[in-house]
Amino acid sequence: MPIKGVSEIRRLPRLGKIHLGIRKKTDRGIDYPSPTDYFVCPPEVQAVFGERPRELRIMFPSEDDGRWASQWLRCYSVTRGLICKGDGETAMALVDVETGEIATRDSRAVEMREVSCSPESCPEYGSRCRRVMSLQFLMPEVPGLGIWQLDTTSFYSIVNINSAIDLIRSVYGRVSMIPLTLSLVPQEVQPEGRRKTVYVLTLTSPYSLIELRSRAAEPLGPVALPDAEDEVPEDLFPEAVLDQAEVTSVADGSELEEREHLIEELSRIFEALGWMPATREEWLLQNVGYRKAEEMTLDLVAAAVGKARKLRPAPGI
Repeated sequence: MPIKGVSEIRRLPRLGKIHLGIRKKTDRGIDYPSPTDYFVCPPEVQAVFGERPRELRIMFPSEDDGRWASQWLRCYSVTRGLICKGDGETAMALVDVETGEIATRDSRAVEMREVSCSPESCPEYGSRCRRVMSLQFLMPEVPGLGIWQLDTTSFYSIVNINSAIDLIRSVYGRVSMIPLTLSLVPQEVQPEGRRKTVYVLTLTSPYSLIELRSRAAEPLGPVALPDAEDEVPEDLFPEAVLDQAEVTSVADGSELEEREHLIEELSRIFEALGWMPATREEWLLQNVGYRKAEEMTLDLVAAAVGKARKLRPAPGI
């Protein structure tokens, strides 16, 4: 006889993760992620798609895109992992009971609380906090019964994926078990008025709309997916940064965009403080070990911005 509440449950396991970057070290030994223009895959996936594929043939397992394309603002701590997850209005955060602020590695008593979430005013956004889409999908040609996960923080990738999902669903009435191609392609963007090329995710199909309908598989029955992995994504955030500052870094096609944005923010902070170039260089040297932001990796720029946001206009350092 079946066990009520157990025997009827169907759950797909997670087989592994696909990454959008590799880890490198600076000449000072700082570990940081570097974006790639190909998917970084485990051996079983490389056996099907090649060592450095730019396309993966996938299917989504269900109609619940809130599960397999979860999208949150996520704040990570090197020592505590995920410490805040929000939607831009409210968030659940790990809070220091004594100070009421988001917990740090030095916090003794902590608890989860609902807090307001506003990227425009949050000092963590852009340093430890990033938007993250966690895609979960099937790869029918790869051995194994389960789903694969890929994380991206790219604004352009998130918009591209959401737009494609809406289009597919409007044509077919569903999106699950339809053969699709997940690609990493160059896209020209113009943040802050300057053109650049970044690699972003897109969803396409190698078939015509008529062919695609005939090739679509029957939808799965009720099936549960694992929660998107809440551990610090190793291809998005460094494991160690200078001075043990708890900051994070992007490792997909948006890394250059984020780095330049942070450099510009740092410049605006210095201008508001009225600091001369020599003062700026001395402060950077004392706080992150470099005199010029242009010479620093993204994680170090993020660390500098995080510290600079705590400054108040005052003469000197």
